[in-house]
Amino acid sequence: TTTTCGAAELVTVANGLVVTAHHPESLAAAISTLCKTGRAAAMQTAARASVNTLDLTRMAEKLTALYTRILQEKAAH
Repeated sequence: TTTTCGAAELVTVANGLVVTAHHPESLAAAISTLCKTGRAAAMQTAARASVNTLDLTRMAEKLTALYTRILQEKAAH
């Protein structure tokens, strides 16, 4: 992913690479790193595992909990 994408916050050294947006050299270096190190398969497995909890139901629950907490904090002040 790129430095300007919201997904960058989900990427770790184990599950992917973050490259500079609109910088082809950065993308080329990342691809080269994957090819030379053989890390692509391991990253794929780690990436799938890291997003298993990001289903719509879970995301809606987290958002609802956030809004509830904000409203409770606002009511307390």
